[in-house]
Amino acid sequence: MKAFVARWKIPIIVGAIALVALVGITLQYGYLVTGPKTVIVTRTATGFVPNTLTLRKGDSITFVSTTGKEFWPASNFHPSHGLYPEFDPKRQLEPSERWTFTFTKVGTWGFHDHLESGIKGTIRVEGSPFDIGGECSGKADIDTATVSAPCWQSKITTLMQKKGYVAAFDYLNTLHATNASFRNSCHDTMHFVGAMAYQQFQSTHTLIARPETTYCGYGFYHGFIEAMQIASGPGNFDEVRTYCESVRGAMGEAASGPCFHGLGHALFDSVSGTLWGDPKAMMADGLASCEKALANTTVDDRARCASGVYNSYANAATNQNYNLTRDIINPTQYCNTQRPEYRMECYAQIGISYIRYKRFNREQTITYLRSLDTEASLRGFFDYFADEAKRNINGFDVNLFSKVCMAFTPTEQFACVRGVVEGLLEQSPSDSAYVVQFNFCSVLPDSDLRKRCYSQAIETTLSSVRTSAPFRTACNALPEINHAGLCM
Repeated sequence: MKAFVARWKIPIIVGAIALVALVGITLQYGYLVTGPKTVIVTRTATGFVPNTLTLRKGDSITFVSTTGKEFWPASNFHPSHGLYPEFDPKRQLEPSERWTFTFTKVGTWGFHDHLESGIKGTIRVEGSPFDIGGECSGKADIDTATVSAPCWQSKITTLMQKKGYVAAFDYLNTLHATNASFRNSCHDTMHFVGAMAYQQFQSTHTLIARPETTYCGYGFYHGFIEAMQIASGPGNFDEVRTYCESVRGAMGEAASGPCFHGLGHALFDSVSGTLWGDPKAMMADGLASCEKALANTTVDDRARCASGVYNSYANAATNQNYNLTRDIINPTQYCNTQRPEYRMECYAQIGISYIRYKRFNREQTITYLRSLDTEASLRGFFDYFADEAKRNINGFDVNLFSKVCMAFTPTEQFACVRGVVEGLLEQSPSDSAYVVQFNFCSVLPDSDLRKRCYSQAIETTLSSVRTSAPFRTACNALPEINHAGLCM
């Protein structure tokens, strides 16, 4: 009998320790390890109920509606749903339909009704009790093999909530400078930052004059201005207009342009559902709103707003949102019908999507661009090679791109060079874009083209508010150009 007791003593002790540990975890995290649960979220006439909730990884939500109308719950950001792309039924739901989604990613996920993007909610998904710290803990910001957008957004959310947007922007600046993976996929993250920053702006009304707002294809302004316009309500444009004009005063045209471009995004993405599926009608509605919103501003401001409308159409068609097909309208036929001051923005925003949709190789692209009139053709060269530079930013080959540009006519050469310089600015590390720009310019074999390339690189760097002492030193050391007043 004694032997029997001794044999089971250790297992009993181990079991007791495990029970104590489990109780400790329960006390610390507030739940026991139970099976996954499903929570009902109802789309009512006034919003989602509940619109904020905390789940564990593996839990599910079932969406239902009491409005009697179609609905479409999906991950942010509107309209691409790129924050958590799986969290999207990919279509509108019937009024009596139910849709269930199981969360397998830890993080904070904003969501909205795609049919009425001002209706929003937030879901926080935590790891299991044995996944203390969540899936993002211990992942170095420079580890491109493991860091993902949800982890960046989780950290940005924490910084915003605890320390404000200044700390979040400082982190973004470091991330942009050191992480090539972030630079190549950061537009949606900056959209997320913009939307969060607007929440803080509502209480502080302090202009956010940071150079980071221009990073990553100006995604910050897409999120910030969209949130501002939704909060302002249909037809109310005073706050957006005033804010963008303040941005111009503080940061110059390089930032105010994207601000007005962001308004165009917001206006297209709020077009009435009765126009969905008709791209020309949707863009006409968005452009009319640009005209109304910016009636007392400059033609350039309205053109930038129009560029946001065209860009939103191209994105929506590519993703087949708003009942649109991937069949991008032919810019040659459509853009020529637009107002003269909008034509080049139309070609710029729809043209690249058309080229990608048609799967043109470089030779076919050049043939297509040369079929346009001179102004549209040169704008096409600029936009196409800006896009190519961004696509090839990792391991960018200055000699290869120099040879490509030099194969064209003199006017096409400079359009190509300008495009490469612009693409390098948008996608390179924030504090050293000028280095790769200057290196690219230095290998151009034509002296006059080198000078024009250097001047373009300096101008884009200065206009993006990314100057520094090392930049000025490098700028003043450049050969062949008149530095007087250029390098600041």
